[in-house]
Amino acid sequence: MKNTNTVTVKVGDVITVMYGGKKVNLTVRRLTDNISTWKGEIINNSVYYVLPPDRADVPGAEIQYRHDEILEFKPSKNKAMNTNSKEFKAIVRAYIMACVPDVQTIAAEYGQTIEDTDKARVNWVADTFNRDYRHAVKHYGKQRAFSEWLQGLPSAIHIDFMNYRIIELAKQWGSLPADDTEWQEDKIISNWFNFILFKFWQLHTSLNK
Repeated sequence: MKNTNTVTVKVGDVITVMYGGKKVNLTVRRLTDNISTWKGEIINNSVYYVLPPDRADVPGAEIQYRHDEILEFKPSKNKAMNTNSKEFKAIVRAYIMACVPDVQTIAAEYGQTIEDTDKARVNWVADTFNRDYRHAVKHYGKQRAFSEWLQGLPSAIHIDFMNYRIIELAKQWGSLPADDTEWQEDKIISNWFNFILFKFWQLHTSLNK
């Protein structure tokens, strides 16, 4: 793709890449921005996460492509993603899991050994919250207590909290269109911790069925 470093790819865009020796079109589910400038030249080392065509129904099967591996790309339409879609749910799940410390960190900083699974790590966060905020849970209920716990920026789960970052994530995930309004941004920001609260316990429930 010509002038690839000047191309901006976002969540929801379709990229053409090589997979299994063939060209395939895959939708970007999440990404890691890494764009810099060196001596006037734009360097794009961004990484894009997609699901391979033969495992499209398995959220944990994501594979990644570097920006320079993209052959072509097609921008998504300028509209917000359906937040009830499987794609959006998979994106949020990946974000939450990325915010939870890995088992090595849990062992080193908390002196606790757990299994290296999503279920064990999510349950560890829930157990940490219940231990630290058990009195608040009794007085205010689990939802309000958990929201306040998140806003206190606990080390057990590293959720983004800066307004600009929350808006950036919402646009990456497709829950905000590129031409969003100030009112839409304010709504996203004001509901952020309640949104994470709901998605965390939704994930906790699904992992413990």
